[in-house]
Amino acid sequence: MSRPRPAGVLAALGLAAALWTTAPPVGAASAQPAPDVSVTVTAIDPVAAGPGDQVTVSGSVTNRGGATLLGVNVQLRVGTDPVGSRSQLAALAGGSSRPPGVVPVSVPDRLDLAPGASLPFVLQFPVDSLGLTAAGVYPLAVEVITGPQNDRNRVATLRTFLPWDMAAVMPTRVAVLWPVLSTPSRDGDGVPVGTRLHDEIAGRLTDVLAAGAGVKLTWLVDGDTLQGASSLAGGAPTAGGQQPPRTSQPDPAARTWLQGLEHETAGAQVVAVPYADPDLVGTVRAGLAGDLAQ
Repeated sequence: MSRPRPAGVLAALGLAAALWTTAPPVGAASAQPAPDVSVTVTAIDPVAAGPGDQVTVSGSVTNRGGATLLGVNVQLRVGTDPVGSRSQLAALAGGSSRPPGVVPVSVPDRLDLAPGASLPFVLQFPVDSLGLTAAGVYPLAVEVITGPQNDRNRVATLRTFLPWDMAAVMPTRVAVLWPVLSTPSRDGDGVPVGTRLHDEIAGRLTDVLAAGAGVKLTWLVDGDTLQGASSLAGGAPTAGGQQPPRTSQPDPAARTWLQGLEHETAGAQVVAVPYADPDLVGTVRAGLAGDLAQ
């Protein structure tokens, strides 16, 4: 198996611990209803651990059922084999059986939890105690255990992941495609149709530009949008087929937007989307096949 590489999704999963899952009690009689217990993790520090780190997992357990839970304590279970594939990652995240791994730490107190009550927990352990040897992402689970000493049941499990020793691992490259496109808003003579393009520049397109400011993006730019904005900035024609054509007043919003786009895309990766492609089928059906050569 190749050495696992961390993807953004793997590291992000270390923070995705606000979700909770419930698991059926282990060894409980079938006639007993499963307790309704939620587990919330509010912090994992550090999110990506390294050799020598002390890992702290904080959160709470809440009894959402109508009966008191007896002898409640919380424990961590951490896998000692790194995740090797995306399919394994999905299987571990959605599993219902006992998570793999060892228990480096648990809350020693066994407390009764009344209906609606919550129990906060802070679990700490030295990551070196796990004996991890390979950089990667490891399964981490918070388990809620209840019952007397001779009949302990796992009533809830929250599953997440702990990246470890990632400093020397090459991260997965991610490209964010950022489209800058407007609704077609000019007729065949280049005359703006109403104020559609002006309204998009003053609203949505300005928001798109502001949201991408200062971020490393791959910009997908539409030539028709740029040409229309440039026409507005210089004073767009107001009627086609006239010699000379009448023009409107320059649009300062369009000029400012073009200047902002030029600034944000300077030195960035910019890709032009298809522009001014003729409708070949429509041209032939209109009896204008001779125009295609031209």
